[in-house]
Amino acid sequence: MLRVCKYRLPTVCIDDVDDDGISVLQQQLREKELRLTDVQLEALSSAHRLQQMHDAMKRLKASTLYSNINYSFIISN
Repeated sequence: MLRVCKYRLPTVCIDDVDDDGISVLQQQLREKELRLTDVQLEALSSAHRLQQMHDAMKRLKASTLYSNINYSFIISN
């Protein structure tokens, strides 16, 4: 007899899973969601640090340019 399952996981038909199996699958899902959240938070933190470094580089370049202009003005006078 061929059974058609409404929902399919990679190797498990939901209709064949008992309450313990569902609890295990729910726990696995929670663990994966926590790992995903950790990765997302780390990516967000890294992006923030990268933006801070980018802003610092822009400030340093502007400061260096300003210093060079002032030095050139002092030397020419």
